[in-house]
Formats: sequence, structure tokens, C-alpha cells
Amino acid sequence: MRQPETPMNDKCINGLSSYRDVAAQAGHESPDVAPNDADKLTGKVFGKRVPESTKRWSSGKA
Repeated sequence: MRQPETPMNDKCINGLSSYRDVAAQAGHESPDVAPNDADKLTGKVFGKRVPESTKRWSSGKA
């Protein structure tokens, strides 16, 4: 089950509250620590939505 979209919550997708593009937060941590699992899930969900939206728009459906 997909986690809810909850802005400013680092446990849910879109936790950084970006509505224009994908955002993740990482400092100097190693890749196994940051970005966190919620940020990685945000990217995965966004990556799934982009081709679905493109296909829909290309077919003339809004």
C-alpha cells in the first residue's frame, strides 16, 4: 500500500512538500542513509506517473 502524501513529514511521500518537481534531501551521508526511504518512494511514484501522464496527454485525453 502506498504511503499517504503528507507535506513536511519525512515518513511519507512528498515529505519535502514539492509540487512542481521531485525533491529529496541529503547531506554528506552515504547513499544507504540518505535520501531516506520516503524520498526514494517519492521518486519511484513520480517516475511511474510521468510516463502514464505523457501517454494520456499524447492520446488527447486530459
